[in-house]
Amino acid sequence: MASLSTPPATAAAAPANSRWPLALAALLLVLGSSASLWAWRSSADYLARQADAEFERFSELSVNNIGQRVQHQLDLLSGFQALFRASSSVSREEFHRYYNDLRVQVRFPGLLAVQYAERVEPAQRAAFEAAVRADRSVEAAGYPDFQIHPPGEREDYLVVTYNEPMRGNETAFGHDNTADPGRREAVERARDSGQAQAGPPMRLMQQRAGMLVRLPIYRRGLALDSLQQRRSAYIGQLTGVLLLEDLLRDTLPSHAEAPYQVRITDGGLLDGQPAGPPLPQALVARSRADGPGALWADNAAPPAPQDQRQHTLAMAGRAWTIEVARPPVDHATAPIPLLLLGGGLSISLLGALLMARQSLLRQRAQRLALVMSAQARANADRLDAVFNSTVDGILTIDRHGTVLSANRAALAIFGHPAGRLVGHSLSRLMPLGAAAQLGQWLPGDGRSHSLQARRADGTLFPVELGVSQMEVDGQRQYVGVVRDLSEAQAAQARMAAADQALRAANELREAVFEHAAFALVVTDAQGLIQALNPAAERLMGCRAADEVGRNTLGSFHDRQDGQVLQRMLQAHQNPHPAKVSTAQAQAQADTAAALPARSIERTLHINRRDGGRVQTSLTVSALHDSAGAVSGFLGIAYDITERQRLADQLSQLAYHDSLTGLPNRIRLEDDLRRAIAQAGRRHEPLALLFIDLDRFKPINDQHGHAVGDQVLCEVARRLQTALRSADLVARLGGDEFVVLLSSLAHHDDSLVVADKLMLALAEPMHIGSLTLQVGASMGVARYPEAGGTAAELLRSADAAMYQVKQAGRSTQPLLPLLATAAPARAPADGPARHPPLRP
Repeated sequence: MASLSTPPATAAAAPANSRWPLALAALLLVLGSSASLWAWRSSADYLARQADAEFERFSELSVNNIGQRVQHQLDLLSGFQALFRASSSVSREEFHRYYNDLRVQVRFPGLLAVQYAERVEPAQRAAFEAAVRADRSVEAAGYPDFQIHPPGEREDYLVVTYNEPMRGNETAFGHDNTADPGRREAVERARDSGQAQAGPPMRLMQQRAGMLVRLPIYRRGLALDSLQQRRSAYIGQLTGVLLLEDLLRDTLPSHAEAPYQVRITDGGLLDGQPAGPPLPQALVARSRADGPGALWADNAAPPAPQDQRQHTLAMAGRAWTIEVARPPVDHATAPIPLLLLGGGLSISLLGALLMARQSLLRQRAQRLALVMSAQARANADRLDAVFNSTVDGILTIDRHGTVLSANRAALAIFGHPAGRLVGHSLSRLMPLGAAAQLGQWLPGDGRSHSLQARRADGTLFPVELGVSQMEVDGQRQYVGVVRDLSEAQAAQARMAAADQALRAANELREAVFEHAAFALVVTDAQGLIQALNPAAERLMGCRAADEVGRNTLGSFHDRQDGQVLQRMLQAHQNPHPAKVSTAQAQAQADTAAALPARSIERTLHINRRDGGRVQTSLTVSALHDSAGAVSGFLGIAYDITERQRLADQLSQLAYHDSLTGLPNRIRLEDDLRRAIAQAGRRHEPLALLFIDLDRFKPINDQHGHAVGDQVLCEVARRLQTALRSADLVARLGGDEFVVLLSSLAHHDDSLVVADKLMLALAEPMHIGSLTLQVGASMGVARYPEAGGTAAELLRSADAAMYQVKQAGRSTQPLLPLLATAAPARAPADGPARHPPLRP
């Protein structure tokens, strides 16, 4: 146990040691005053550097914001230009709808108007004005007062034809952009370059300061490689009317946020043309109470070089000079440096006084220290055991950043042996920036901070450091508790990456859903609508707010199509159905083929909410939850009305005769093959009649092809009238017709039908003022006697008709003749011909 008595040598040395605190107090006063002056100067320099960095950041941010905002407007105009590239003719209604769909007035502040100006020749002026006045696609009353202005005759006109929005921009409607030489110059630059070109700042017709950006429109499909080609293809231009005040209002911080001011000067064209005047100061400058533009006022001294920044911005063929300035500030007289100076001097003086007072107490403190030293050593041993048993690293540091001690955990974290760490600077453990940052946390508040540390091998790793202050032997020291965050941050990084990927995927899905060209409809498992994209709203003539959660997808279909849709949904919910009855299998026949597939596509009609009806192709896919159960459905639909109409037209042209409308040879052969197959299965009779008009060529030669065409049409009409709906009459070409009788009770019925047809054709025909009479020769081929294939029946019927034609010409030229044919066998030199079986 330590003794409480003071050793004699130590007691004798106490009076001599008492003089040192007085000298130390004087030294402290000198050093504190010097440190206060240094802190005052350093803080002023620091504030100046901070102000310069903030000024530089504001300058670059202002230039970037201005450039991005202007580019945002140019991208919008490029979208309108793409609308004209995609279509050979853009109507006023399409232009108006595209403007409204983009919500230009909300999403593009500063864009006063988007205009399309059409190039008009002087000879076309009257017709052009009349067409615009009568255009009622957007305004029900049209534009009865429309005319090209300003008045006057010019080589050509570039007239503002589409003007969005019209309200507030009426003065621009009908304006000729080539009337003003200044505007014409920008128009011609845009036409010849094919790129967006801006004009100089000006006072607009709307009596506001702004500028015009022009994009050329060329005739679709023409080459644009050379200057001459672009001039020849030029048909008009798009004009974006930009208001500088509105465009830049939200671009720069308000003067409450920053004491900076901005001036934009038009530097002229990028190719070296003369510069324009400065843009109006009141529209783009920001300042405090001294008023906009005060730094550049005529009676004010120009800003010092360190108080201004200058940048050049290319904007649609023109060069803008953007100047950013700030008022001069003396950071040495700022509150914080003055506070540091005064506080430091006060603290130094107070410290010196305290140090002198401490000299009186030092002797007694020394005696007490000797008494307590033994106890301190014992406590130190206990603390050392605790110090080295903690999981976290513990460092003690003096106020100069020197490591005084480190426990075993700290040595393991940093990878240093004790001899190479204690007594060395803290910079050995941390990069220079982190060490400086640590100095800002001193004297320490116990809170934890994250920073980068350096291991013995030079690698950097993240740590969590908490700094606390303590007093040891009258000296201020700091305790740092260090925890290695490498594993924790790696786990957090993995979680953040996964979360970012999930957010990106969600954003991509939302973008695809909103901007998809096809209609997308999401329902729950019962078919109740959960979401509609804009394309679905347009296709179905409804609003998502009126349908989501209220109606099912089946409410847009009639009963028959609704049943088809229901079977499509059931096919996804039960992809492996159990055995069903014959009646049920028949009802599910149209979905059975699609059961293995992930999507089912059908052609259905949608009954629009506005009363219209549109034919669509609908594809339904099932959505599954994490357990694999069907949680909903995704429907993808698009309008196929036009495609179906074209398909019907192509089918009509491919399978029907263009003159009479009767089926042609291709349709006849298809129907004949199907009829033969059916007759073979059912063992039913079938007959083919081959008809050739007898006196058609003289009529055609004597009265012309027009009369001959009318005779052929009348023959077709009589044949169709005399036949049943189940029979087929086709025209093979010229004056040859074929009749397919596929629903006969007996073979002899074909002769009855043939007699009926010949009597119908023997009746006189009244073509205009002419009364004409034609006869017919007819051959009959029966299945299966005359042939078992379509080709054999046609050859047999043709051969029988030919024999009738030969017999009629030599015996009874004015009477229609009929013959039936035996099975046809084609000789090597042509089709078989058979003698008539019946005159």
